[in-house]
Amino acid sequence: MERTDLYRIFNNSSFQQGGRFYGGWWQNLKKLQRRFITIEGQPTVEADFRGLHPAILFAKNGLSIPSDPYALVPGVAGNETLREHAKKTLLALLNASDGDTAEPRGFDSEVHGMTAEHFRQVVRDAFHMLPGIFGAGIGLSLQSEDSDLAEQIMLHFADLDVPVLPVHDSFIVTRDHEHDLIKVMQEVFHSRYGQIPKVTVTRH
Repeated sequence: MERTDLYRIFNNSSFQQGGRFYGGWWQNLKKLQRRFITIEGQPTVEADFRGLHPAILFAKNGLSIPSDPYALVPGVAGNETLREHAKKTLLALLNASDGDTAEPRGFDSEVHGMTAEHFRQVVRDAFHMLPGIFGAGIGLSLQSEDSDLAEQIMLHFADLDVPVLPVHDSFIVTRDHEHDLIKVMQEVFHSRYGQIPKVTVTRH
């Protein structure tokens, strides 16, 4: 029997730390594999908040959310490998209480023309407009915020008896509910942070 029950995991004995939903079998699939998911025989789409954690930080600091927050890191635009390094490095820095991280792992200095250490500093410098975000271990607090958004989105569809499969900050629904999903994701974010975030969609 496949696992379909979801549960939230909080951290540090606090409901303000962590809280993401786990337990669904689809969460263990790679993104390419999730493209083959169907719901009641219908093809699906997966909608994802683009750069959710930095988007939350921009909104909370009263700054306009960039279309792709990770593209603020020089060289990332048009380079998916470097963008993935930037994403993992930023998120790791947000989680680190000492302001340091082992990311980016597997960084090819010859290809990218800089050392991993230099790239870490490039990432830090790219977000200079967000003071105090590094070295404070705020990652789990941001997870609490994104999981609260996820709960609101899922409850919306539960009230309509429409299946929705969460993968932390992305959501899978049948194609006929794509526009409703995007609308709800943006409305839920706007109701809390006062801005409309970018949502990207993968059509399966």
